[in-house]
Amino acid sequence: DYTKRARVSEGLNLAAAAKASVGEFLATKGKFPANNGSAGLATAGSITGNAVSAVTVSDPGVITITYTSLVQGGATVTLTPATTAGGVKWACKYGSAMPPKYVPSECR
Repeated sequence: DYTKRARVSEGLNLAAAAKASVGEFLATKGKFPANNGSAGLATAGSITGNAVSAVTVSDPGVITITYTSLVQGGATVTLTPATTAGGVKWACKYGSAMPPKYVPSECR
């Protein structure tokens, strides 16, 4: 279980750059980006790791981390942005294929 939790954390670390790009896009354009390209990121399938097959930005600025079979094939964690005074607040949720015991407490 520890190894799989660490692999889920890898995906959240990979998503940190996407979170920064989404926040910067909001600050400059006044809205959330619709995809990786508009956020200034590489294609979703290019943002990968040992246990991550893709980091995807979709409208409105939602970031989806898709995991490989090293965690649970096709399992996802989604980061949904909301504007707050002075920035962006992120809500973290996991998809139905992701066993809850692998995700950080802020995603449960």
